[in-house]
Amino acid sequence: MRRGPCPKCGSAEVVRNARVIDRGDANLDAGDLSAAVYANPRAWVFKEKVITPLSACVCVGCGYTELYAADPAALADAAAAAARVE
Repeated sequence: MRRGPCPKCGSAEVVRNARVIDRGDANLDAGDLSAAVYANPRAWVFKEKVITPLSACVCVGCGYTELYAADPAALADAAAAAARVE
């Protein structure tokens, strides 16, 4: 759905790159929702957290929503490093 119509209903009306807000304590805007991977998950400190923000594509016709990571390659690199540590 990042490009093209909605895979669920076929609608061509899709809102792309919508901000996905993370809610913090007291329901305040805590920033953009993100995905994280620890490159060194067994460490007590300095776990080497790799974070990338998420954005959404939302179908206007049916509401179907897909999330996309801004830098999936960085997450893959951190996951590979974590696999080598374990």
